[in-house]
Amino acid sequence: MRTPSRTRVLFALVASVLQWMYMCEASTFSVPTVITNGQCEYQGSMIPVGQSVDLVNPCERASCDGQSNQVQVERCAGAEAGAGCRLLSGTGPYPRCCPKIACA
Repeated sequence: MRTPSRTRVLFALVASVLQWMYMCEASTFSVPTVITNGQCEYQGSMIPVGQSVDLVNPCERASCDGQSNQVQVERCAGAEAGAGCRLLSGTGPYPRCCPKIACA
């Protein structure tokens, strides 16, 4: 028979793997941009060519691609809480602001 501590460790491991899988399925897309003085303009922010910025609102990472004149945007994957689980709001810049799944 398993001890409660082993069960908790197993649960934590499974929850961590599920969270990692969730983050690996992030949504990505590209947005055309104007490059001025070596920086991409994106939603009022200036991002240096070849660099990224992690945002809070919206919760996403924006990367300036100077060769294609586009901003590559990565957002949190859609999340659904299954039976016995719930979605928790994340805090901080991307990816920490992505919702997290907590199961009892």
